[in-house]
Amino acid sequence: MQKNGTCEWFVEPIGSHTNEWISKYLAEHQQVDNAHTLGLTDGKGTAHDVIAMPSYDAVRPIIASKANCEFKFNIFIRTRGHKYISRWLLYRYGKPKKIQLAHQT
Repeated sequence: MQKNGTCEWFVEPIGSHTNEWISKYLAEHQQVDNAHTLGLTDGKGTAHDVIAMPSYDAVRPIIASKANCEFKFNIFIRTRGHKYISRWLLYRYGKPKKIQLAHQT
């Protein structure tokens, strides 16, 4: 698996339909030879069955597909040197989260 900068990217499919689509997408676009799930743990000790993504460029089309399909998934990242994965806060269960930015003075 390639590392994109200092992060590793993972997708947690919610449901078999999403899992099959992601595996097929990765194979068709030659992102990985054989997509398989990894059992990784987040900082709270919760286990997640995730698919390792080669880079953020492979994650973007999966996020974009949510607008046209009924896919449910979580995106996780792991920064280099860390043991645990963490949920990418901009995406949860396929729905964008609202983010409020603090006003700079």
